[in-house]
Parts: sequence; C-alpha cells; structure tokens
Amino acid sequence: MGSKNLSPSSGRLSAWQAELQLRADRTSGRSRVRRLRALGPLQMQKVLYPEGDGIAHVFILHPPSGIAQDDHLRIEITADDASHSVYTTPGATRWYKALPDAKQPAQQHVVLDLRNQSVVEWLPYENLYFDQAWAYNSLEIRLEDGCRALGWDLHQFGRTSCGEPWQSGRAQTTLSLYVCDQLVWTESAQWDSSHLMMQDDHHQLAGYSITGSLWAFGPAMSTQDFEALAASLPANPSCMAAVSQLPVTCPSPHGHSDPQALVIMRLLSNDPEQARSVCEQTRAFLRPLMMSAPAADLRIWAT
Repeated sequence: MGSKNLSPSSGRLSAWQAELQLRADRTSGRSRVRRLRALGPLQMQKVLYPEGDGIAHVFILHPPSGIAQDDHLRIEITADDASHSVYTTPGATRWYKALPDAKQPAQQHVVLDLRNQSVVEWLPYENLYFDQAWAYNSLEIRLEDGCRALGWDLHQFGRTSCGEPWQSGRAQTTLSLYVCDQLVWTESAQWDSSHLMMQDDHHQLAGYSITGSLWAFGPAMSTQDFEALAASLPANPSCMAAVSQLPVTCPSPHGHSDPQALVIMRLLSNDPEQARSVCEQTRAFLRPLMMSAPAADLRIWAT
C-alpha cells in the first residue's frame, strides 16, 4: 500500500480507489471470515471470537482514517453457510472538506449479501461529515429467506465537539434492504447544510446534528416486546428515538414461512456517544428475539 502524494503546485491529494471483498462461512461450528480481495487502503483485522467460535467479529480498517475528495471506497461482504459475523470500525468514518473545484463527491458503497441461513451484524461508528464535505454514501443489504441481519447507519454533520458546525457542504445517503430480491425498505436523502438551518424544510433536523437508523430483519416481535422496546427509547433534548415494525412476506420453496419483520429505529441526537449508546441498547434488546443470539455488549470495541 502506497501513500498519498501532496502536489505543492495544486495542493490536492491524489485519490484513493479502494475495494474490500469478504466472505463469511461456517465450518465445523466455527464461523470464518476470509478476505477475497483487497485493493488500496481497506483491510480487515484478524478475526476475533469474544463470544465463542459461532460468531466471528471483524474490524474493517481504513488506515487513512478519512475519505477525501475523489476517493471511491467499496466494501462487499458475502455471508453463507449459516455463519454469524459481526463487523465494525475502530472509529468514525470522517468525510473531509472538498475543494471548490471538485467535480464529483467522495464515495463509499457498502453491499451486504446474506445467503443460506446466515446472520450479519453491521455496526460501524458514525459517519462524520466535516464542514464543506461533499459525500455520497450508500448501503445495500440483500437477504435470502431465513437470513437475519441487524445494523445501523449514523450520520453526524459537523464536528460539534470542536465547535465546528456544518455551515456548508453536501451529502447524499441511501439505504436499501432487499428480501428474496424484493425491495422492502429504502431511504434516500440529499443533505444540504442550508436545508438543515431552515425551519420549514423537510430535511430540517430540529436543531440536532446527528441522525440515524437502526434496522433488524428476522422473526417478528410480539406486541408486548415491541411496546417494551418503544417505551425504552429516549425522548429528551439531547436524543429522541422511535421504532416501527413492518411485516415482510417471503414465501419459502415449500409454500410456508414463519412471520418475519423489519424493525426500524430512527433517532436524532446532538451527542454521538449517546446516539451509539441508544443503538447498542436497542441491539441488545433485539438480538435474542431476532438474531437467536444472547444480548451482549459490542466487546470488540473494548479489545
């Protein structure tokens, strides 16, 4: 892996074109994650097993620690053979300032492809958009019948801890989830710093700087469990969250299927640690019900 060169005449960093392809499978009761392809500064750390052999935990590493103008990152994860794999990052994904003459946004595309009763948890730190960033960020999840997935997608506009608001910039975010090749949920947003400050615009975040979604697909929750989850979510000046459950029909080859659902939790916050805490607590609640796994802290962050 080389290093970026800064041209004194242009003041511009050369762009990264990076790609990482991973495959999860299961052999003799042990979930494995293998690297199929790595191009540029995207890598996976050694697979860890803090919960035992059945669940593989992986750090996805981007050594430059941020995405700059003209960078194009692509992460593809295929899960198979009833494996259970958990993916996270060691810190926030930083989207740096773009120069005024930028012709296209910095881009990141993530694709999760689940097959044959596999389970994937996608749990990265938040996306942190610096002032004057221009970003395109997409996440696509595809599941076969019988697969289960849980994850979140958090977006923070401006470095509020440093007193740097998002005064100018652009970001487009898309999130799509397919079950049995049918699109069952999609979100797409064009974030513009001028819109965030307009009280009458539908993109206005009511003064919050962080927005995000947690999603989980698996067996449908009971009404009692759903109401308990909804009651546990915060509604205070620093963080607000709400949850919904959508039934999903995916007929099996044998003409029957257990009731399945997509649970979506959305939040607004001004505190990244509290936003992550709400996501972790919601994950802990949903994991036994929808992932057939015990509630557990994300211990890989503590290793």
